[in-house]
Amino acid sequence: MQILQHEELKYGQDDDEIYGVLFDGSWLWEEYLNTFLNPIMKHPRNREGIGKQYLFIKPHISGVCYPDFYNNEMVLDAKYKGYSESIEQRQDLYQVISYMYIMQLKKGGFIVPVINENVPKTLKGYGGTIGIFGINIDQSCDNYGVFCRYMHEQEKALLNNIKSYQASL
Repeated sequence: MQILQHEELKYGQDDDEIYGVLFDGSWLWEEYLNTFLNPIMKHPRNREGIGKQYLFIKPHISGVCYPDFYNNEMVLDAKYKGYSESIEQRQDLYQVISYMYIMQLKKGGFIVPVINENVPKTLKGYGGTIGIFGINIDQSCDNYGVFCRYMHEQEKALLNNIKSYQASL
């Protein structure tokens, strides 16, 4: 935030130069997605305690979670990594299934920074489906204006894909 606000940035007591910046890529990815998902999805604020979901009926019992994006019909987890047609990370899959169960939702999924052909997978047990939604990020564009227009089109397409998934079944 200090860099974006053009504030002085120091580490320690010395006047040494800084040769790099460390930032939280997953947080930045979520905040980017929220810029265009917020009309249809809620985005909890973990650090402020806003939007938490309780794991137990009695809230005073410890246990809360913060899904990345949700509404009354579905929950989505933003992952700053690619997935192919299948979901390779077991922990990621269990995380979304847990959110779906706790929030009593039949639809869940992942938003990733690549284009995937989304074929929602049907869960056993209580049922429901999990999808993968990708947004293609152009790596070869040499003109910022063209890149912005391209990304705006990708954002609209992702939003439409999520809306279609939400309306299905």
